[in-house]
Amino acid sequence: MNLVFLIREGRPELVLFFTGWAMDERPFLPLIKGPYDLALVYDYRQIRLPDLPPYPRIHVLAWSAGVSVALSLIDRLSADTWTFINGTGAFCHPDWGIHPRIMTRTISALKASPQKTLEAFYKNMFQGEEGLKRFWQNRPRRNPTEILEELKALTALEARRVVPKGKVNILVGTRDRIVPPRSQKAFWVRFGFNYQEKNWGHFPFYRFQHLGNLLGKGTNEA
Repeated sequence: MNLVFLIREGRPELVLFFTGWAMDERPFLPLIKGPYDLALVYDYRQIRLPDLPPYPRIHVLAWSAGVSVALSLIDRLSADTWTFINGTGAFCHPDWGIHPRIMTRTISALKASPQKTLEAFYKNMFQGEEGLKRFWQNRPRRNPTEILEELKALTALEARRVVPKGKVNILVGTRDRIVPPRSQKAFWVRFGFNYQEKNWGHFPFYRFQHLGNLLGKGTNEA
């Protein structure tokens, strides 16, 4: 796992952002504003929480595969608030995540044609929404072999029962074509959590002025 500080000014609050599969910091560089320090986590080939400096308050923001990763580290991660977007604690699961058959096909496609497969994945994150062009301008620069290894590691990640302490905010994109909305809702209901439905695709971030707008109620769209 890589930890990158995008804002590090000694502020009392830290937003710790667990990104999704095949990401790095580049897609989120237009969103580094706000009254907090901001650290971003990506590359889940090895899931081990990097050392963090102490903060009076920590807000976890987790998206897509990052939701599964954040929950897998919950015994070692203390936070005041948790915001989960378009993900579950079961990344690869027939009922609560991405179906294993789809995962197997994706891994095979990545081996055969990594660039074409990645481009199709990125397009599906947006589903025709404004923002895809902006994403292409800020697309990740990850090695294809590296992201294939990352997907295999995520596929092997065990489903995790959710037990975060603190305020929990769950946002489900009803137009998500990566993690099926019905699977997201089934997971959160199974473990007794309420969620909010949003008219979003998988990647909602360019709707907002900065990542902090997604904390709390997640309604402060630009």
